[in-house]
Amino acid sequence: LQLARAEAVSLSHAPEGLIRVDAPAAFGRRHLAPAIADFLNVYPGLDVHLHLIDSFVDMQGEHLGKVDLVLRAGHIVDTRLIATPLASIVRIACASPAYLKSRGTPTHPSQLSEHDGLDWEGLAPMFAWRFELDGRKSTYRPQRIRMSANNAEALLSGALAGLGVAHLPTWLASEYLVRGELVPLFCENGLPTPETAGIYALRLEQHANARSRLLLEYLKARFSPVPPWDLALQSGLG
Repeated sequence: LQLARAEAVSLSHAPEGLIRVDAPAAFGRRHLAPAIADFLNVYPGLDVHLHLIDSFVDMQGEHLGKVDLVLRAGHIVDTRLIATPLASIVRIACASPAYLKSRGTPTHPSQLSEHDGLDWEGLAPMFAWRFELDGRKSTYRPQRIRMSANNAEALLSGALAGLGVAHLPTWLASEYLVRGELVPLFCENGLPTPETAGIYALRLEQHANARSRLLLEYLKARFSPVPPWDLALQSGLG
């Protein structure tokens, strides 16, 4: 009851206060930081502390009480957290024009075994190198891995340098695909189907407040139903 009263008072005035957000570094730099900057221009009484990291924050542990929202991509297994979907994830196989000119362009995922690639070191995303064909998902990988890394931006750099084929999320690769610095593969019928897991904002119920809910609604409107990076890519492929 006290929380409801406090939020009713806060919503009756211009919102003020601090929102603390943790997010993956690559996504945060490319998409979240610009969105938060626009959000703060809409709500001049609010402030945001944005912490960009590449490791998961234990919201029940040492970070409890220190963060309002955590953005994460992929499957969410911690049922203690409330997950708000923000954006879908689409993954595209791609390579540089120079690499494809040298090695030829594969027309079917099964031909990836004849190509060099860039792959994840250790724990790979669940849908990496999985392609939907005739309604079924199958895994096809390059045979030789020229570079492996535990960071998607490192794989992007390798693909841009012409080392081979990478299977990257569009939120990371879209701008390079639109500019022609990378060439999308197996997209004759448009973008692949989004993954069943997406990008989520996570929070503990007791950390819900009017400020963080305002940011959540703003990010949902910004990134869904079709993320802006996919809209740009759809126009480019069209």
